[in-house]
Amino acid sequence: MEKTDRFLKVAEVAEMLGLSKMAVYLMVSRREIQNYKLGNRKLRFLESDIIEFINNSRRPAIKKID
Repeated sequence: MEKTDRFLKVAEVAEMLGLSKMAVYLMVSRREIQNYKLGNRKLRFLESDIIEFINNSRRPAIKKID
């Protein structure tokens, strides 16, 4: 964890990814996205993990636009 890294809540991750909170919970249950479980019910995500997830989800274009 970097010094500037912070924990995000489900709603913040949903906003970053442009998804619903339920979609984020589904990704967690499928183990598609790294997370931390604090106590019984609290899910948290490192901001750097979410940024890395976004960067790794990038798909290259088939054709270049001139």
